[in-house]
Amino acid sequence: MNDQQRTSPGFLAWVLGIIPLFLGTIVIFGWFSGNQNLIQIRPTYAPMQFNTALGFLLCGAGLVAFHARQRKLGYILGATVSVLGFLSLLQYILNTDFGIDNLIVDPYITTKTSHPGRMAPNTAICFGFSGLFLVLFGASWEKKACRLLGATFSTIVGSLAFISLFGYWTNQESAYGWGNLTRMAVHTSVGFVFVAIGFFEMAVRRDWRSKNTLPDWIALPPSFAVLTAGFCLWQALVVHEGEQQSNKLATGVLMAANIDNRIEDHSEALQRMARRQEFKQSFPDQELESDVYQYLEHISSLDGIFLLDQEFQVHWSSSKDGTQPKALSGRTDFKAFAEFIDSEEVDQRPVFLPGPETIGSPSREILILIGIQSPGGVGYLCATLDLGVVAQETRVKSIQDYSYQIQYQGASYWSNAVAGHTPPSELLTGWKSLPMGDEWTIYSWPSEYESTNESSAVPLITLAISSLIGLFTFSVLKLAIAVHDKSVALQRTISQLKTETQERKQAEETLTARNHDLETIMYTLSHDLKEPLRSMESFTKRVIDRHSENLGEKGSDYLNRVWKNTQRLDGLLEDILHLSRALRMEEPKSDIPLKSIVDDVIERLADRIEETGATVQVQEPLPALPVNPIWAGEAIFNLLSNALKFHIKGHSPDVEIAGYPSSSDSMYGIRVADRGPGVDEEFAADIFGLFKRAVGRDVEGRGAGLAIVREVAEKHGGQTWVQSREGGGSEFIITFERVGSE
Repeated sequence: MNDQQRTSPGFLAWVLGIIPLFLGTIVIFGWFSGNQNLIQIRPTYAPMQFNTALGFLLCGAGLVAFHARQRKLGYILGATVSVLGFLSLLQYILNTDFGIDNLIVDPYITTKTSHPGRMAPNTAICFGFSGLFLVLFGASWEKKACRLLGATFSTIVGSLAFISLFGYWTNQESAYGWGNLTRMAVHTSVGFVFVAIGFFEMAVRRDWRSKNTLPDWIALPPSFAVLTAGFCLWQALVVHEGEQQSNKLATGVLMAANIDNRIEDHSEALQRMARRQEFKQSFPDQELESDVYQYLEHISSLDGIFLLDQEFQVHWSSSKDGTQPKALSGRTDFKAFAEFIDSEEVDQRPVFLPGPETIGSPSREILILIGIQSPGGVGYLCATLDLGVVAQETRVKSIQDYSYQIQYQGASYWSNAVAGHTPPSELLTGWKSLPMGDEWTIYSWPSEYESTNESSAVPLITLAISSLIGLFTFSVLKLAIAVHDKSVALQRTISQLKTETQERKQAEETLTARNHDLETIMYTLSHDLKEPLRSMESFTKRVIDRHSENLGEKGSDYLNRVWKNTQRLDGLLEDILHLSRALRMEEPKSDIPLKSIVDDVIERLADRIEETGATVQVQEPLPALPVNPIWAGEAIFNLLSNALKFHIKGHSPDVEIAGYPSSSDSMYGIRVADRGPGVDEEFAADIFGLFKRAVGRDVEGRGAGLAIVREVAEKHGGQTWVQSREGGGSEFIITFERVGSE
């Protein structure tokens, strides 16, 4: 499967492009046909505006155009969608009307719509960024900055769509509507979800085709999704706290109303008692005392009842414990009430007045003054209510503790709240008590209430944590993508190395086979050519010995040259045969003491040593190494033979044989040093080649000895080289790898 086939849009890609196109077409048909069900999912939901449906049609067509490889058409459709979205948004910003909202259809559904026919501002943002994504994708997706911008735009579209769906799911209107502006329709949210997924699929497929790896922007969508979820949770917590505060405030108002109702009930009961005493000639009588006794017994907040005459003198009093009511506190008159009382007003309704201060603390009582039209001289029925007990009577056990404050003429008169704890600003209107008059205001609020202007830190902490999680997600995904890319690159490298290794192994096997064939050819040629060459040498020698007189001087000279060259060729073939045998030597299996090999070589060359008067010194110890004793001896033989051969005229050869390196306990070779003329550096590497010589033909030799030394060293995993010897001469070193040792 080639890249073109692998990255061609599949079934999912076409579906993700067709869905928004189909959605836009259906809603447009709904606007033209008047089918409200297609435009508005529910009667209480916002409709999908005509321009919104048109935007979906163009956006879906743009996706399909790119899938159909109509790049230019997709680019144009994307630019159109972007212009439509940003022009609609600009109308909100400038508070103007460009006339595009009602250009094609006159909107007849305006549910939750601030401007008839105009798409929601969040919808306009989504279309603006959707169009920009298509433009960037069609224009210059190859640029990294454009890919990052495109990924950001598509993520914003998806995030706004999910926020809107979250709002519909949780019934949080602020999630899909901003302020009092047009709301995003529920099917608009669904449409943008498919658009965002379509963008994501198209971008991933495009990047995969260009780089065959995960795109570098792929960490953005999941991170934005986390941030979006955190934003939704934050918004839900804020709204939930706001609703809780509102509920608490509403309950507080209800509690204040309960206090007011309770006081009104008590005052109405006292009025009924006062009406029953009118037109009586004397007070108190048995009926009044009975009424007072029952009221004091059954109304727990009623502290005492007393009668005042027309001059506000205390005429009679009674309390729960049978003593003087606390409101009297030794007083015999209440002439100060005169300035508060309008005789006509007190005859029509009760008058509520601040109670007198008790000893050592502010009063928490109020006085209820009720006029009595009596010929007996009594003018007023007065009762004292304990506000603390009234508040306790109205408290609901299932509701948390509430604080109360009752103000008189704008100043706090009584409160059960903690010192300094005042009603929240949201309750400044208070509960105006109708029976008590406009001078009295009742407040009630939760004792642990926090003002909505100073909401708890939980939503902000949630938003901060979600932001950190989003950043962490982005970092982890970027790291994972980097690791994935490195892994892919490493796998490719490993695959290439495997291929190269296999190719190299095959080449080595081929080379080994060819070398084996070459060794066989060398052995066969050197062996088979020796017989005819020896015949030529033998017959040439016979001709020279028997017929030299008949050949003449020149003929004899020519024939002698032929004979000598035949001998030389025979020696060369012998060397080649010898080298071919070295190439086919068996690998060593156990350590062999090099001392025994050196002694054997010295014994083989004893005649030449004696002939040249050479001095051969062997420095012990010599190492024991895993070598082929025959060929290791052959190499040392060639080195010692060369040392005896190449020496300064007039001086006997001076040869030293030692282990290498000589200063280490782990010796792994032999060093053969002489006092000969030495080897020029330019020839140091060449003399180990076959038939390579650093001297002229006046010195015996054919140039194969050092080649055999090199071959022996390499067959043992070692190497050989020559270096100058201190004081003159050369040092030839051959090393052997410890094949059998660890």
